[in-house]
Amino acid sequence: FLVVLLNLSLVFAGVTSPYDKNHPLNVYPGEETTVKFSYQNLGNENDLNLVLEIVEGDEFVKLDSKEYTVPADSKLTIEVGFKIPRSYEVGESKSFRIKFSEVPSETGEGMVTLGLGTSIGFNIDVVEKPEGVSDGFSIWYLVIAVVVLLVIVFLVWKKRKNRIIQPEKE
Repeated sequence: FLVVLLNLSLVFAGVTSPYDKNHPLNVYPGEETTVKFSYQNLGNENDLNLVLEIVEGDEFVKLDSKEYTVPADSKLTIEVGFKIPRSYEVGESKSFRIKFSEVPSETGEGMVTLGLGTSIGFNIDVVEKPEGVSDGFSIWYLVIAVVVLLVIVFLVWKKRKNRIIQPEKE
């Protein structure tokens, strides 16, 4: 029995999230945000092939990819984009659930490998937009545009003035 215990190696594979059922993601209508999930493949000599599936909430989620490879004995950060429609009302709560499935890699003949899976879910609560948060347009963009336009007008004016003042060569 002791020999069996000594030959066991510990392998930790799993996913972590900054949100859970007790800690919702708070967003305002029209907001775009990114949530980072971390998938760990610690103590394993082999890479893990991972497939993501949005189980709930796919109407406001964007995945760059549904397939990932988690290198052996490391962790991988997976970014999931959320775009909350402007039509959502403050006070609404939407469910989100993502499933992480390990896909068994090719093995030798007669070998059986199991692909494990886990899912994480949390609520997305629609809240009022905080004061001071802009819709992407800032007065500074307008100021910069005016300054650039004035510089262009000045350079064109200066070039024309130099052309008029210089005498023609015969």
